[in-house]
Amino acid sequence: MSAPRRRKGLIPLILGLLSMLVGAPAAVLIGIAVAVGSMVGHVTEQPPTVPPTGLTVEAEAQQMFLVMVPSEQSADTTCTATSPEQAALTTVPAGNDPVVLADGRSYTPVVGVGTLEATPVTVQCEGPGAAGAVVMGPLGIMEMGLPLLIGLGVSLLLGLLGLGLTILGIVRLLRSRPGAGA
Repeated sequence: MSAPRRRKGLIPLILGLLSMLVGAPAAVLIGIAVAVGSMVGHVTEQPPTVPPTGLTVEAEAQQMFLVMVPSEQSADTTCTATSPEQAALTTVPAGNDPVVLADGRSYTPVVGVGTLEATPVTVQCEGPGAAGAVVMGPLGIMEMGLPLLIGLGVSLLLGLLGLGLTILGIVRLLRSRPGAGA
């Protein structure tokens, strides 16, 4: 009588399934948490208000700002952002989703500002909400986007590694069963 054959492939199968079903989603969630965490400081501190003469911010390259006004006055308030190097500046209309800031008031973003290179940015607002307008930022594009990209990349690698280990484990299990490959 010979000793019973040991079933091979169980460890790669378990590690592969864990990598795909636990590791990959965890990497994405960690990336999202780090990206959101980088913005928490901007929401928990009251941003500077825009005076009637305008607010000038020395922006570095690859930064974003949100110009926000009190929600109850956002419909009739317009804000603009200008720079001596206008080509280095990108402005976009912001969404209408209100955000509650540190002072407990609800603010609505009216314009988003992005800088391609270091430049001074002057923000001016007109209308009933101009007196309460605030500038949230700077939000570093890389400080928000990089954790998301790293999380997605690690997730993809863990998923592919898990798939390979799962296939290897199944093949080894099938080959090591009694009567296989006789």
